[in-house]
Amino acid sequence: MIMTTIRNATVKDAASIARVHVDSWRTTYKGIINQSYLDQLCYEEKEKIWRAYFHKDTGLPIRNDTALIVATCDNEVVGFVTGGPERKKAGIDAELYAIYLRDTYQRQGIGQRLLSSLITELEKCGNSLKNMLIRVIPDNRHDAFYRKLGAVDDHEVTFQLSGQTLTEVALRWDDIPRLKQLCSS
Repeated sequence: MIMTTIRNATVKDAASIARVHVDSWRTTYKGIINQSYLDQLCYEEKEKIWRAYFHKDTGLPIRNDTALIVATCDNEVVGFVTGGPERKKAGIDAELYAIYLRDTYQRQGIGQRLLSSLITELEKCGNSLKNMLIRVIPDNRHDAFYRKLGAVDDHEVTFQLSGQTLTEVALRWDDIPRLKQLCSS
């Protein structure tokens, strides 16, 4: 088992988070999303987006109802998770916005630790967590990760990305204490 540290992200992590984000999209969505779109993903653009999560002056998160957590190995960011209030559907308390790990760090329990830490941080922010959603493109090979942790289908939508029509499935957890327990096992 690889020794990793799970901690809240800082503005200094923005470039590393961007690299994990872009690299993960390129491996996770290869053959699903148009290759031309994946090829044009840019570390610098993603870094700007992740830097915008933090106050320019203080380096603290802009919003106090979201969390951004990283997994590090030998002081290198190898994965991250982010979440907060659900953005689109009434009656859902929280949303797992994104969770990505470098390929070599997958299937070692790090994703479960990240998810458990996200839930803990969202609860600290005062969020009442009875349920949570994640939106996934079902052809991606990581769909099973969420289902193994008890996620069930909630709804589906189609959307356009770079001229391509894709389906997105919202998976829902209705028992957050059970989810945390599964993440710990």
